Amino acid sequence: MKLFVGTMLLILVCGAGTAEAQSGVATGEIRGTVTDPSGLPVLGVEVRVINAYTGIQRAVPTDQAGSYFALLIPPGRYEVEVTEEPFSSRRQTGIQVTVGQITEVDFRLELGGVTTEVNVTAEVPIVETERSHQANTIDEIAIRELPIDRRDYLTYTLLAPGVVDSKALADASDFRVPQTRDSGISFFGNNGRGNSVMADGAESNDFAGGVRETLSQDAVQEFQINRSGYSAELGGASGAVINIVSKSGTNEFHGSAYGFLRHEKLDAADPFAIDLVGGRLERIEPPSDRQQFGATLGGPITRNKTFLFAAYEGLQRDESNSIPVLTDLSIFEPTAAQEQILGVLPPPSSAALRQVLTSPPSTRALFEANSGVFPFETSSNKFSLRLDHSLNNSNQLMVRLNYANVDEANPNTRALVGASRGFNTDVLDSDSFLSWTHVRSPTVVNQARFLFNYRSFLASTNEKFGPEININGFGFFNRDAFLPSNTITRNYEFSDSLSIVRGSHNLKLGGRVLIRGVSNDAFIFFGGRFFFGELPGGLISPALASTTINGLQAFNLGLPQTYQQSFGDARVGSTIPFYAVYFQDSYKLTPHLTLEFGMRYELDDRTDPVPTDTNNFAPRFSFAWDPFEDGLTTVRGGYGIFYSPHYYQLDFVAKAFANLDNHRQIAQVFTTAQSPGAASAANIYRTLAAQGVITLPATRSITAADLEQFGIGVVHDGQVPPLTVLFKNIGGFRQCLFPTSHPGNRTRNQSDTVDRCELPICSNPENHPGA
Repeated sequence: MKLFVGTMLLILVCGAGTAEAQSGVATGEIRGTVTDPSGLPVLGVEVRVINAYTGIQRAVPTDQAGSYFALLIPPGRYEVEVTEEPFSSRRQTGIQVTVGQITEVDFRLELGGVTTEVNVTAEVPIVETERSHQANTIDEIAIRELPIDRRDYLTYTLLAPGVVDSKALADASDFRVPQTRDSGISFFGNNGRGNSVMADGAESNDFAGGVRETLSQDAVQEFQINRSGYSAELGGASGAVINIVSKSGTNEFHGSAYGFLRHEKLDAADPFAIDLVGGRLERIEPPSDRQQFGATLGGPITRNKTFLFAAYEGLQRDESNSIPVLTDLSIFEPTAAQEQILGVLPPPSSAALRQVLTSPPSTRALFEANSGVFPFETSSNKFSLRLDHSLNNSNQLMVRLNYANVDEANPNTRALVGASRGFNTDVLDSDSFLSWTHVRSPTVVNQARFLFNYRSFLASTNEKFGPEININGFGFFNRDAFLPSNTITRNYEFSDSLSIVRGSHNLKLGGRVLIRGVSNDAFIFFGGRFFFGELPGGLISPALASTTINGLQAFNLGLPQTYQQSFGDARVGSTIPFYAVYFQDSYKLTPHLTLEFGMRYELDDRTDPVPTDTNNFAPRFSFAWDPFEDGLTTVRGGYGIFYSPHYYQLDFVAKAFANLDNHRQIAQVFTTAQSPGAASAANIYRTLAAQGVITLPATRSITAADLEQFGIGVVHDGQVPPLTVLFKNIGGFRQCLFPTSHPGNRTRNQSDTVDRCELPICSNPENHPGA
């Protein structure tokens, strides 16, 4: 392993000083041919490619085929000119280059005086006949002009084919705990956590599969959506790769200022805003005030040489979340099926059973306290500063600094999630980024990047004690079982990407080293959890044997289906490096057929006990064909293998919830309604409620000492006691849940617990931390 890592580092170091490959993750390219009046190639003509905004230019000569290449140029508007005696000067202006795009600009020279110049001002048609993968670009005009909610510019990705909102899928098919947010973008059914988002060629993902708060909308020039079939220079994703390019300053000073205001007087009433008024449920108009504002300023420090661009965006949000937990007062009464049974029973029996099936005042109070309208507050500030400097025509530097702080209260309270289940997040994210582009020769260009990122994500709970109370189909209350959670990451990224052109071959070679340091305090199940669901009615009375009691009635009677709680040390820290190297050859077999061959290798070097997968070789092949040779139609196809890095939830669970050398960092207890004797979930709940340990609202947490009376020992070392839940890595990162006691089945011994992966004890995925 060390030998391999050292070899990759050697490749990177050597690559920085020799002719290697092209990145394209934050740049574009202009190429073309220069011919004489008879159509023959003109050799050795100097072609000047000039950035129309900054004046920075690059001179590239034509080769024996009359071809020229301007590699790794920043996206923007360009002018291309050719001056060669005895031909007249030619210039094309208004050439727009977008990220990842190859723009072809051809010249046919005419004989004439050297002072003759023909200006052609026109948009070059964007027909990417050489792009072999599926991609779309959202340019600056679209970002500026298209309507958008929340000013989350990545939402524009939903305009591309095969892309849907992953957050809309999460409730149904992708369980996710609060501290593991995703990108919000699903490509071809991906869960939204397998994408790679990059800003100026550097990573902009968090360690849970989400997107960091890197750039505000007005600081973004454009971004490219690589949906599938992308080349070996892009990777680290099982879904899409999104390349964001930040704005830079120009030779002219430009600035902007904006403000957006929303107020309840201008908004339609929320149909779910229902509150209890005078004992009746009534619709109300909750307070709502949202102010989003910002400004940008860009311009030259030294014309044609040094440029500055700064952007700020703020959001102050004092809105409301409507929580319609209590929408029908009849939920506190017997069900229709139960009423039929009560109607044929004798009055004494009917009255006694009705009292059992009717919710007490304490249950009504719980629902009333958690239903209605509650504050939804956000305070967000994002600042970015970019400095571009041209040392000379062969060396350009770029420095970008970013800072974001986002505080949000009650983002999850909705539908049946009560106010006591709410939580607050405090996110701080900062970047220091440096890029150096070095033109070794007209056909050899290198780009090196360095990034340092510091990020803290702190999630705290409204209700501090627990236990979590889940009443299936009616409401979810008290401290979230997966919170609080505090994560601090420090990432260092080094990457190098070069490009060389040799005849019809555009060779690309590069590598990346990402050192991810993380410290995570995740108090999963530390507050405890009781789950109440439907039970057979015969448990209450023989008269109800033909029907059931619902989850709310089970809660009233203190009959949970399961109880789960953790004890111990919630902190897990790791340093996890990620390495990648790639080689790509884009071969223009004919003027209308381009073939791409590539190989990428990725090493996501995990720490014990999580194994490292060392065979992540990712071959790529694709083609782009212009069948009618008119530049209007392109047929694309390809094949590739793609890998996504594992998220830190895997490491946390494997270290904190496993039995490592007979030590359990977090000891987790799990019992059910069928657990034997005093340890049943119902006996634990009823006893602790009677003792005042469980109260609504809560005043203290359940401790390990509270469980000793039920014969439950919380033990971190030595033999695994009964009713313990363990997790273990089995065969390719599967997280298996090992109970030492299985309800309705035999008791497993310790060797079963350690060596075998059998069916989980519960079908509910929420019983799997980090699932």
